[in-house]
Amino acid sequence: MKNLFISTCFTCILFICTSQLAYSDQVSDSYSEALKAYEANDYKSAFESLQKLANNGHSESQLLLGKLYRSGLGVRKNSETCARWFLKAAKGGNVNAQFSIGVLYSLGTGVKKDGQKALAWFEKAAQQGHVKAQLSVGNAYFEGKDIPQNYSKAAFWFHKAAEKDERDAYASLGELYEKGLGVEQNIDKALKLYKNAADRGNLKAQLALVSIFETGDEKYPPHYVYWLKKAAHQGDTNSLYNLAMLYYDGKYIDKDLFKVEEFLMSASSKGHELATFKLALFSINGDFGADSQERGVKSMQFLVWYHNRYAEDYVGQKFFKGDGVPKDYSKAFDLFTRSAMQGYNQGQFHLALMYTKDSQFRLALLWFEVARLNGFEYGQAGINDVLPKVVEELSQDRKSVVNNYQAAARRCIKTNYKDCQF
Repeated sequence: MKNLFISTCFTCILFICTSQLAYSDQVSDSYSEALKAYEANDYKSAFESLQKLANNGHSESQLLLGKLYRSGLGVRKNSETCARWFLKAAKGGNVNAQFSIGVLYSLGTGVKKDGQKALAWFEKAAQQGHVKAQLSVGNAYFEGKDIPQNYSKAAFWFHKAAEKDERDAYASLGELYEKGLGVEQNIDKALKLYKNAADRGNLKAQLALVSIFETGDEKYPPHYVYWLKKAAHQGDTNSLYNLAMLYYDGKYIDKDLFKVEEFLMSASSKGHELATFKLALFSINGDFGADSQERGVKSMQFLVWYHNRYAEDYVGQKFFKGDGVPKDYSKAFDLFTRSAMQGYNQGQFHLALMYTKDSQFRLALLWFEVARLNGFEYGQAGINDVLPKVVEELSQDRKSVVNNYQAAARRCIKTNYKDCQF
């Protein structure tokens, strides 16, 4: 009797296991068919199959179903439903879903934006070796937007991702080693990390190498030009402009006005304001051929009309000096003011000169300081010239005047040039 009982139990267990395996095989086959339909762009068939599997708790199907809702493939696009399926799959332990729901929380797509929840899901996936999640955790600690900034933890997770040869992790680690953030500063190591990422097209790393080889202790023009070209060919607008100016100056590479025009036009088409101005200016100067001068003049007039701050300052100088146009201080003042109010430090300096000419020394002092704070090298010379006059005019001690005009200049910049009184 005892043997019969044991035999019956064994048979039952075997039946259950066999049934579970058969069901598992059936689910696997069904998912494979759904996946084939998905990859064949037969999204409607994929949706129908995935929906049944997802409702029965199959996490891979839940994840893929969420992707269909996210992109509107085979079903009406619905970010909330997408998030719901991602979350189900994530709670079921699907590591890719955990990363995906983290992305949705970080963006606020289909769910309320929540950096803390995003990080929690990223960390779950990262701890299971998901390389993009490891990079995302590193970025979260590096940026410190929703959590306390922690460069050591950022370095830890960037290292984890770099161990899996994640390109962008090399770039981020390079920045930490370059600046000594969370790790001991090591420029040689930073260069190697940057180069690893830059060679594989990481723009951040390419721009970092441009900066290092242009101005740093590792300054080396051939490498500077090489990486500047790489960044420019990726469409970085500042790199396009800087490469154009290299070809114009002919300092590190042979002068080539055809390339100057090509790269300036490319940068201008992407909204680079200074490139647009230089195109007009070089055309006026005849750099792009004699027939370009008339086109340049019309372009400059157009730029002034559309408030290009560089063009406003340039044309303002023409009216101030009477260069090619009758002298007109009123027009010069108006153009310098417009340029200055848009933050152009040279326009700010020229506006200060106009106030000096009109003996409005306090406003001149203010704008000289604004220009200096914004990096215009001759701003300090203007300050030195008018400061004694303001001290005499106000009958105050020099220290008080300095404190007051410096505070006024900082307020002017902070308010985006809406409060510029002294």
